[in-house]
Amino acid sequence: HLTAWLYNMVKNSEPVDLRFVTRHYCGNAIKRLMFGTRTFSEKTKTDGGPTMEDIEHMEAMFEGLGFTFAFCVSDYLPMLTGLDLNGHERIMREASAIMDKYHDPIIDERIKMWREGKRTQIEDFLDIFISIKVE
Repeated sequence: HLTAWLYNMVKNSEPVDLRFVTRHYCGNAIKRLMFGTRTFSEKTKTDGGPTMEDIEHMEAMFEGLGFTFAFCVSDYLPMLTGLDLNGHERIMREASAIMDKYHDPIIDERIKMWREGKRTQIEDFLDIFISIKVE
């Protein structure tokens, strides 16, 4: 999918943003390991690239990662925690809400499959986490 997407971009004389492409490639690999699903699904755009939902999801994931270990004044002065002086809490809340929008249905469906016995074999990290929680 990656090479087809790059080929179509070059063929259509579109500029190739390597940062954007590698983010989606890495995000797709992470999503495949975690959930066993692909970012580039049947509903991809005609050029083989990610859909708007895929772009929103990846941007939220990488924004959350970027602010996870960012410097924040309230980490050193706990009395400032509620003020959100750096704006990190708001950014993380928004990114988390977007990720939850895409992750929660997958997780809920998988838990339902385990409870109903439709899934009994561990295939990805989500299955491992669910099986630990069930036992």
